[in-house]
Amino acid sequence: MWIFFSRIYDAYGTYQLTPDLSNEANPLVSIFGLTWTPLLIILWLLTIYTVYAYYVSVFKPINLLSTEKGYTFSNIVAYTYFGHKDNWISILYKLPKDFNRFNQYMGQLLISCLIVCRNSVYNNVATNK
Repeated sequence: MWIFFSRIYDAYGTYQLTPDLSNEANPLVSIFGLTWTPLLIILWLLTIYTVYAYYVSVFKPINLLSTEKGYTFSNIVAYTYFGHKDNWISILYKLPKDFNRFNQYMGQLLISCLIVCRNSVYNNVATNK
């Protein structure tokens, strides 16, 4: 529930600091030129997916790590994402074939990103008042 509260507070803080989004650093606004309505729709959809992926990773976990030995750090990073040995750079441009594995991975990653974003927004709003 705190995730939804933090997203609402993020939107509120952004609106208080830049109601016309002229100072917004979000790439959806600064690069693609989105206005409030499409921006909020996209952010809510991403938040809902993040909560779903986190639910899957917590309540229906699978082991993302290999049981074999001899993996380098690069191989472990790729194995966690794909389920097979690959170069770690490939996670930047490939998707795993197993969507459940993708949800497991993103559930842990995106929830951490939301926490960092929430803290950034709180600090930004507190220092700009």
